[in-house]
Amino acid sequence: MNKLPVLITTDSVCDLPGQLTEQYHILVNPYYVVTEQGRFRDEIEVGSEDLVSYIRAGNFAKSQSPKVEEYEAFFASCVDQAETIIHIAMGRYASVGYDNATAAAAKFSNVRVFHSKHLSSSLGLIALYAAELAERMMDADTIIEKLEAYTDKVSSAFLLFDLEYMYRAKRLSRFVRNLSYRLLFRPVLYMKQGRIAVKKVMFGRWQPVVRKYVNHLLKHPRDIDTRRVFVTHVALEPDMLDMIKKEILRRVNFESIIFVDASAAISCNCGSGTVGVLFARKSEENGLQPQSNEPMAMLQRMDFLDWRTGMVYVADNAELYIEILQEYLADDKAVLLKTYLDEQNWNDYRVTVHALKSSSKTIGLNELSEEARLLEFACKDGDYAYVCDHHEEVMEHYHSYCRKIEAVIGRESV
Repeated sequence: MNKLPVLITTDSVCDLPGQLTEQYHILVNPYYVVTEQGRFRDEIEVGSEDLVSYIRAGNFAKSQSPKVEEYEAFFASCVDQAETIIHIAMGRYASVGYDNATAAAAKFSNVRVFHSKHLSSSLGLIALYAAELAERMMDADTIIEKLEAYTDKVSSAFLLFDLEYMYRAKRLSRFVRNLSYRLLFRPVLYMKQGRIAVKKVMFGRWQPVVRKYVNHLLKHPRDIDTRRVFVTHVALEPDMLDMIKKEILRRVNFESIIFVDASAAISCNCGSGTVGVLFARKSEENGLQPQSNEPMAMLQRMDFLDWRTGMVYVADNAELYIEILQEYLADDKAVLLKTYLDEQNWNDYRVTVHALKSSSKTIGLNELSEEARLLEFACKDGDYAYVCDHHEEVMEHYHSYCRKIEAVIGRESV
């Protein structure tokens, strides 16, 4: 049997369809899912659909990387197939898989472990690229050199519906989880240099937020590698997937849109409803970078709002605070409030002005928050004359503050 010059291997958290791993001859080592019933091999003994149902029933599950001896057994099963094995591992700060694989590879003279700095189908994109390079008969050193450059071109951003899963898996802090519930925002988790961080937040109902997320990621279409995009998700409904496909094609004409159910090991960390639109760029990834590298300088120019109190809500994370201000501008409630006022739809008016009260308080617009509170309580008390008399004045103040914020940080467009 002739050996391959280079064989690419990776882990089941790559979230690649079996058809692609077979086509590119990528061998996959399973991660594990640990429950009260035992330890199960990812996608072999437990799938994401069963796992989501199990967790929804109130049970706990967590992912676990293969142990060092399990990596050793996996590499031993592959070692005779190629002159060199390059194992593409998940971001090391999201899992100990990289460290365990590296320790196991030390037992072999022809196994090298590459730190992808990514997870899920973003990891899969890197494994596919490595396999394409191997098919072109490149040597291991050249492949790794090219992979180092490629990792920074991969967009790895996930929109979360429910933060409870990641909190229970100790991948997000209690603070971020509680902040999300308090402010009703959906966080975008961004993978960079192997670390997971909240780099953007989006407010509103789920379907409009998903649409906004897709359009934000694809707002620089000329810089996108259009060969393939993965839509990797946990238990999204078909109508939502169809909407995502339409939004993607409206922005970028990808040659292939690949829908993937996230593996069980990924699903138990991020939870039902999570979605990632994952692709590569032609240049270094820039889809969700902060708009300015001087967020504190911008805040210091906004003396019209109590940003110091607002920073308390985001654990003094100035970049996240700027993102919340961006969403505050984008989520203009004036049109809805005017519609409800004209229709005398006092219940929806009360709900919407309550949201304005809360979001204004959070970003430090205390005076506007108090004005909105008075409108809300007038609705509750049936004092509609007060609402009619003061609505326009409050909206003028609202738009005045929005213009001041926009003058400092700009308004992001999608």
